[in-house]
Amino acid sequence: MLGIVDADGILYRACWNVEDLNEAKEKYLDILQSYLTEGWCDESLCFVGGTGNWRYKIFSDYKGNRKPDPNRAKELEIIRELREWLGKERLAIRSNGLEADDLVRRKAVKCLQRDQNYVIISADKDLDCIVGKHIRPNQRGDIKEYLVSEEDAEYNYWLQVLIGDSTDNIKSPKKLGPKTAEKLLKGSSMSEWKRIIEREYRERCGDEWFHALMFTGSLIHIQRHQDDYFVWDKDKGNFWECGLEGPPKCYEYKEKQNEQA
Repeated sequence: MLGIVDADGILYRACWNVEDLNEAKEKYLDILQSYLTEGWCDESLCFVGGTGNWRYKIFSDYKGNRKPDPNRAKELEIIRELREWLGKERLAIRSNGLEADDLVRRKAVKCLQRDQNYVIISADKDLDCIVGKHIRPNQRGDIKEYLVSEEDAEYNYWLQVLIGDSTDNIKSPKKLGPKTAEKLLKGSSMSEWKRIIEREYRERCGDEWFHALMFTGSLIHIQRHQDDYFVWDKDKGNFWECGLEGPPKCYEYKEKQNEQA
């Protein structure tokens, strides 16, 4: 069994309340091994954050609501050092130009195509758009094991397109929260989901509905292969091919957040 690991979550756990990099290294390897053992994995492939991210080309203030905590300066420095060490020692692949999530999903898609058994190990619910077995540890280290079916994966993906992600500073249409979105999708068949999503964006965003949908969908989208971007209308293409720039005015980001990279 191959463990496909989104290791950024492990980094943060490993660097919590440690004195130096050596202690963080030991803690990281212990935590990783415990997850691999739980998943009955005899091999693993780990991914961690790198430099740059294509999402910033769409929205310069992507994840801009995450303000650095000066009280965690030492911890964040150890996290940076540990991430660099993992890449240098080839214990993890760094996601330069994209996110670790993209690399995790790309690898899972390849495994599905090759009929290779795998388990996704991540604390990030966004990866529930990936079919297969999952292990999700929480901040305390408790582990939840579950299976994501093809329909579950589609549901989780389109739900995020409807509601955005406030954690990453990704807005969605006004007055469209998780409960409303869940009710809309669960009360209909999978074949109706795209029609419902377009209807909600049209009703709540007016003339800017397509811009809003492409903005939110593009930032939410996790790649399945290289150059895989969110597309609503195949004739129009992705965000850039549509000639769009930044967020729509109806999302009412602050002026600073409207500036593009």
